[in-house]
This record gives sequence, C-alpha cells and structure tokens, in this order.
Amino acid sequence: MLHVEVTVTGDKGQLQLTQMRAPWQSTSPVAQANVFATALNNGFATTTNVGSTNANDGVFAMNYTIEKAGEYHFWVAMNVAPTATVGQTLSVALTDVTANATAVQPISLQTASTNVAQGISGTINVGPSATYTTIQSAIEYLKNGYRRTSYA
Repeated sequence: MLHVEVTVTGDKGQLQLTQMRAPWQSTSPVAQANVFATALNNGFATTTNVGSTNANDGVFAMNYTIEKAGEYHFWVAMNVAPTATVGQTLSVALTDVTANATAVQPISLQTASTNVAQGISGTINVGPSATYTTIQSAIEYLKNGYRRTSYA
C-alpha cells in the first residue's frame, strides 16, 4: 500500500533501523500488515519481510542494517481479512522510522488509501480474438475488481 524511501547520505557507518510506525485507519478488517525491504531496488517484492503486525497502531519492530549511502525502499503491505466487504476503506501513513535509536519523521506526510472492491473469479482469456486482446487490457480489467460469471 505504502512505499517508503529512506535516503542515507555521507559515511554513516552502520545505520540500524529498529522500528517503523505506519498506523492505519480502516473500516475494513486487516488480517496482518507487513514491511518488505527491497534495499536499493525501487520495485516492490515480498522477498525480504523486515516487520509485521496486526495492530492498527502500525508499530513494526525491525532489524534492518544499512551500511552505505543510497536510497532504500520499504513497502507497507496490508492483508485485508476475508471478512472485508465491498466499499470498506483502508488508509495508512508513515509516522516515523527509528534509526540508531532516533525517531526520524518523513519530510512530507503521504497517505495511501484504498477501497475494498468486488472480487472476481473465473478464467480470463487473452488473445487476438478474445475479449482481452492484450495482457495489459486484462490487467486493467482486474484492477477494477469486477465480477462476471463468464468470460470470452
């Protein structure tokens, strides 16, 4: 849901990140929230989980070491509970990151928000004579969260 960039400049030696606070507001139940690190890569991946919580105070205990200058990327991802219903909302914002025992606030407050959409099921055919002629058009359809009982 939320992309957090931590920029380190100069020679700091080791910088130890021990906590991230990203509380959420929600009418949708959240099963669990995770923080994933992708180091210097700004693409989302779930390979390195560095913190998790199921409390909406959003306190993620972390143990992440940065050893050189650069822009480090972290991702707060939410697992919405199966009991969520269409139209419920979820928003999250970064409060601070604790680095070497000092809480550092973001330069600007960013909030990520979403609504629970209607799920879909079935098979989506993609091809020259199918309803979706490109993978991208099928992805755009999936983003909308529509439910149909049959697909071309």
